[in-house]
Amino acid sequence: MKAFLHRWRWAVFGVTAVVLIAAAYLSYGATTSKVAGVLGPTPGPNSSGHIAAQRAYLARVSKSHPSTASGALISLARMMRATDAEALRPGGKLTAIFVRFPTSQPEALKLTGSISDAMNERAKQLQGVVQAEISGLRKELGTAKGAQRAQTQSMIAQRQSGLAQITGDCACIYALVVERSTLGKLEAEQETAGVRLVDVPDPPVATLQGWQLTPIIPGARTG
Repeated sequence: MKAFLHRWRWAVFGVTAVVLIAAAYLSYGATTSKVAGVLGPTPGPNSSGHIAAQRAYLARVSKSHPSTASGALISLARMMRATDAEALRPGGKLTAIFVRFPTSQPEALKLTGSISDAMNERAKQLQGVVQAEISGLRKELGTAKGAQRAQTQSMIAQRQSGLAQITGDCACIYALVVERSTLGKLEAEQETAGVRLVDVPDPPVATLQGWQLTPIIPGARTG
């Protein structure tokens, strides 16, 4: 059964409608395997120090060069719905979002349209994966006995409950990736309610192609 579930969990990565990247997001468009730069706190006890330092850096450079173009990794203060996240767009081009759907791991979605479009498409993909798992478990239920049957029934119930929570309108978005904004606009974004950190490269760069991005998940310990 574990092999079956493993197959279905990874089958979704064969779908090309939405580009998926694991928790540390390497931007699309990179022409080499070399990482161009890193945004996000280093794993460990000093995440709060990173937040304070990056806030101070953005305040300083935006004051002296407000019109300088820059990309940014925007970590949100709470999980948001697509409509709420869309309202936070600080000018420039929104190129990706980080999400964590119910019963799923954090991941990044590359945007080719609106946030709502990407969320709806990914929700459909995940729904298909979970529905396939439920179908497989029901087949196993036909021959399962005793403790195995009870366990299988429990797994089916868990997946049915999780399936109902997977929607494109869930409060699942926790970070945004924006390119070709300006330092002035990004500093204003830092002061916006709902934004935890606007992480800007040092020195600023307009695009984040090839950068490794690791946003802060709301509720995660920051040291």
